[in-house]
Amino acid sequence: MRINLIAPKYHTNDGYGNFAINLYRGLVRNRANVRCWGLSALYWPEELQRAQGLGVLPTILLAPPKYGHLAPPKTVHYTMYESTGLKDDWVAGMNAAPDRIIATCNWFADVLRDNGVVKPIDVINPGVDFSELIVRNKLTRPIKKPYVFLAWGDRGARKGWDIAVHAFWQAFGTPEDTPDVRLVIKTRPYKDAGGLVHLFNFEDPRLEVWDEDIEKKHEIYDMADAFVFPTRGEGWGLPPREAAASGLPVIVTRWAGTADCDQWGIGVGYELIPSILSGGGRWAYANIDEIADTMRKLYENPDWGQTVGQKAALWLRQFQQWDTTAWKFITYLRAHYANIGQSDKFRPAR
Repeated sequence: MRINLIAPKYHTNDGYGNFAINLYRGLVRNRANVRCWGLSALYWPEELQRAQGLGVLPTILLAPPKYGHLAPPKTVHYTMYESTGLKDDWVAGMNAAPDRIIATCNWFADVLRDNGVVKPIDVINPGVDFSELIVRNKLTRPIKKPYVFLAWGDRGARKGWDIAVHAFWQAFGTPEDTPDVRLVIKTRPYKDAGGLVHLFNFEDPRLEVWDEDIEKKHEIYDMADAFVFPTRGEGWGLPPREAAASGLPVIVTRWAGTADCDQWGIGVGYELIPSILSGGGRWAYANIDEIADTMRKLYENPDWGQTVGQKAALWLRQFQQWDTTAWKFITYLRAHYANIGQSDKFRPAR
């Protein structure tokens, strides 16, 4: 089957870029013939788009909601967002152009409808790329001394690193109270990410900001015993799923793209507060008491944490891999564009 894929980037250090790379690979493994384009293709003259198959062959536009109005015919717009509000012009654009819309999770499908999107909306969950991860088990993952929690520091405060810091102090007091525990906040180099964590000078020696680039993704998760991700909002939530797929116990906000976390992590409650994102709306502020209690429990019961991590990795491998996502896309496109590519031979990836 021939498919066009349009995305803003094809780069592992970007959310949509990471998704684009993995969706492309999954589609190819499922025997699809895929051509990739950047967003510039949306601005080409119509005859140039048609010459390249855009508007003729089924196309996946993997991009933020604001690009919906530019989608050519026969396009499904695969999109996500992190709060309950969307800008009015985004909604108008999505209603005007895409044939169909696919949301990354049920929560965002509801957000689209609540904001006035009337085009057909379906849900296909993204996946986890296990090829870049090392799934440790209870026999091969030694408990670090000190016990190391890992948090995510990219995207300003959206990932909740500040909440993780407050929960850490609540759980473990001062360095004199609990010296054998650490919280590492992983972010990109400051010049690239603009991470706010670099504006803070932590006097607590147990807190560390890690802003160095890594060669292999598993290097991030290999250094930790647990992952704490009190996110304010996720369109899907790849980092906590990657951590869980590596066998780590994951503390995560039970909302938005991570609302299904009880299948693969340790969910915590939240309250909704106004979002600072351009679309407005509301997003979550995770319960610090729950996070602190769970961090303390993991620290005091490391075997329990490893058991949680192993179950999570098994569930994700079974239900949320990119090959599964890609096969759902192929099935979906064939169902809705039945007159296209029927002579192509393909079979599910094994």
